[in-house]
Amino acid sequence: MIKTGLAGILLSAPVILAAQAWQESSSLPERCGTMPYLEFQLSQDPEMARRREVLEEHVRRFKARQIARELAPEVITIPVVVHVVYNTSTQNITDAQIQSQITVLNLDFRRLNADAGNTRTNFQGIASDPEIEFQLATRDPNGNPTDGITRTFTSVTSFYFDDAVKYDAQGGKDIWDRDRYLNIWVCNLHSYAGYAQMPGGSAATDGVVVQYSCFGSSDYNDGSFVLAAPYDKGRVATHEIGHWLNLHHTFEGSCAGMSTSTCSSAGDLCCDTPPVSSPSYSCTNTVDSCSETPNQIDQQENYMDYNADACMNMFSRDQTDRMRALFTPGGFRESLLSSGNIELSAPTALSASDGAYTNKVAVSFSVSIGASRYLIYRSTSSVTNTASIISPTSTTNYNDTSAVPAQVYYYWAAATNSAGVSALSPSDSGYRALIAAPTGLSASKGLYLDNVQVTWSAANGATNYAIYRAPFLNVLLATLLSNTASTSYSDSTAVGGTTYYYWVKAGNAATTSIFSSSDYGWRRSAAVGVAGEFDGDGAPDLGVYDESTGNWKFKLSSSGYANELDAEAFLGGPGWSQVSGHFDGDNLSDLAVYEEATGNWKFKLSITGYALDLLVPAFLGGPGFAPLAGDFDSDGQSDLAMYEEATGNWKFKLSSTSYAQELPATAFLGAQGFSALAGDFDGDGRADAVVYNEATGNWQFKLSSTGYGSATTAEAFLGAQGFAALAGDLDGDGRAEAVAVNPATGDWLIKLSASGYATVLTLSGFLGF
Repeated sequence: MIKTGLAGILLSAPVILAAQAWQESSSLPERCGTMPYLEFQLSQDPEMARRREVLEEHVRRFKARQIARELAPEVITIPVVVHVVYNTSTQNITDAQIQSQITVLNLDFRRLNADAGNTRTNFQGIASDPEIEFQLATRDPNGNPTDGITRTFTSVTSFYFDDAVKYDAQGGKDIWDRDRYLNIWVCNLHSYAGYAQMPGGSAATDGVVVQYSCFGSSDYNDGSFVLAAPYDKGRVATHEIGHWLNLHHTFEGSCAGMSTSTCSSAGDLCCDTPPVSSPSYSCTNTVDSCSETPNQIDQQENYMDYNADACMNMFSRDQTDRMRALFTPGGFRESLLSSGNIELSAPTALSASDGAYTNKVAVSFSVSIGASRYLIYRSTSSVTNTASIISPTSTTNYNDTSAVPAQVYYYWAAATNSAGVSALSPSDSGYRALIAAPTGLSASKGLYLDNVQVTWSAANGATNYAIYRAPFLNVLLATLLSNTASTSYSDSTAVGGTTYYYWVKAGNAATTSIFSSSDYGWRRSAAVGVAGEFDGDGAPDLGVYDESTGNWKFKLSSSGYANELDAEAFLGGPGWSQVSGHFDGDNLSDLAVYEEATGNWKFKLSITGYALDLLVPAFLGGPGFAPLAGDFDSDGQSDLAMYEEATGNWKFKLSSTSYAQELPATAFLGAQGFSALAGDFDGDGRADAVVYNEATGNWQFKLSSTGYGSATTAEAFLGAQGFAALAGDLDGDGRAEAVAVNPATGDWLIKLSASGYATVLTLSGFLGF
């Protein structure tokens, strides 16, 4: 047996710093007092050695024969009682700190610890899941409900490994039946971080003792924990319970068990833990302290070494076999399997998939602590007593591939272990789809004046599709628009400038799929804003034009923009875009519309009192071109221009040439997603070329004062989805204002040139269709 103190051992810097946090003494305690305690017990009880030899023979038989009827249950659940024995309020640790220790045990003894990946490559293959779990007892020895924690005030300031802490009469707490509980005493322990009684000792003292500031993990600290590094991750209890489950230190016997023929009978009795000459404290990964055959570096990450908690992360396969042998028939800890002191809780949060798969119903639920397996129940009724078991499973996920497509089932889960079966979980319904939901759904974004175009990919087995729409990204708000046999749909009921979200379900005569993923889209507003001088008072007037009807609305400056003038079927209509400008030289604005399909133009000139329609066939433009007007040649009359969004090409007809000559400007300004307008933004008396991106609110300018040279960009300048842009001198300073109009809402946003285009004037519900 080896007992090694800290004196003379060189600690790494982090450990030295952590030592300063120790609250009960000026130096770190010895990590483990189990071996000195075992020597003490053997000296007091000579029969213990014989009992341990019998126990070891049982372990050897278990490992050698591996007979199925001798195997322990797949997952072993151990009832735990924690006896907190305290002299000060600091020592009376919180329930949360105790629960953090139970959490760490359940991670470490299931190989679910977050640092399992830190196990070095050469030991990854032998790192093992002991399949042992721990749960605070729910019944005390008298059968009464308990939380598995006792608390005892004591006048004893510190305890030693003489077992006084285990007796009421000596200032401690009497043991609960060791055949029914793992007893853990938490107290102010002198000199050691913890110690354990190995199997074979007295029934009155069987259990584990841990220093209170080494019990629990700082990883879960809610602010109430009392812990001291480097023993602050819960590994002291992991280490000591390893002893309680018959494990020795990896350095037992120093360099003993140096060959494959002696490793199972010397040292720590495990052949997959290399011999170690002395305890490890430095977390060094390259130490090779013994020259065994075959030779390996020291397994310093093993829980049964002495390293800092943060450096430990594994049990080996042989260690797992030794621990589990105790729970096989005739094993020393077998009685704990039938203690009945923990209630197996039912799984919670059960969920069954609703048509998400064509080949299964996916069932999932939460872990039930202590469960070794789960039973899945199913019924076509929601009544519990009609359910029958369809399968056991060892995980919290189950795929019901036997479900009949389109049949709705109700599912439950129950947890089970060697002690019995839990109650059923709450149920959830689910079904297997005959067909999958459509994929690749896409909605057009302002591409069309009269509809939103929705498309998707065909779903196998589908004969029809149902299209749903909502004003928000919430499928619960979606309403059915229509059914179609095709993989596209034109939503002509969409309001221009309004965003909608779309979903599609696939269907056939037998069933309907779940909703597809969504996409959003909008119809380009048929109404656009108009700015011009229509009443002759020298101030700008504002209007809107609805292409779908040819209706116009105006608010004149002479009325203080108070009265709305409606002109129904006044000029234009479907397929005709509006443009306004000074075409007849009388200083009043004229109205014009342009038909993209033909290049035809219609004018209503102010000089005629806006009474006559002047048609100019195939005048300028054509498919793909949008119209605008502005005085580009500074002769006082508006020139006509065309803008092709796909290419950024422009065409001009200047008034100074009597609109006779067409001037092209290839890749002049703009691109897909940008619309064009004209206005005098630099105040030089000539129109500037401008494009606007509705999706981003970005504007790009080519100013006449630069000779229409390089374009400048104003990002997120003005506008948004559903807003159209226009320009006009609204404040009379000789420079155009930037305006964004949402005709669907009547909202106008104006950036005034007098403010350096810095201030946005908002007119909510001002004028629109």
